[in-house]
Amino acid sequence: MLVLEEYFKGHRYQWDAPGYHSDMVQWDKDMMHKIMSCTKSFTSACIAIAIEEGFIDNVNRSIFDYLPGHHQYKSGGKEDITLEHLLTMTSGLEWNEWNAAHDTSANDIDRIYF
Repeated sequence: MLVLEEYFKGHRYQWDAPGYHSDMVQWDKDMMHKIMSCTKSFTSACIAIAIEEGFIDNVNRSIFDYLPGHHQYKSGGKEDITLEHLLTMTSGLEWNEWNAAHDTSANDIDRIYF
């Protein structure tokens, strides 16, 4: 296994100001950074390890098989969502990120932080 941790000098991108880059900053391990879609690679790798180690036997099983404390949300079609649906971003859940202003509760990505 090869692990590399390195920080690069770069701009901080401001979501509320498209195309605007602030001053150059030297990133370090203590600076918060929104990695967003980069997490898909890590999640997929972790799922692959879980399958290889026998923790997950089938990605076509319901997500609620892996979330035993959350069965109260098992309605409205969510009961049909599988682990594969989540991995391929095909769960069918509504997501409104592009049709609502950022920094408002109408924007689903921002609702995560409110």
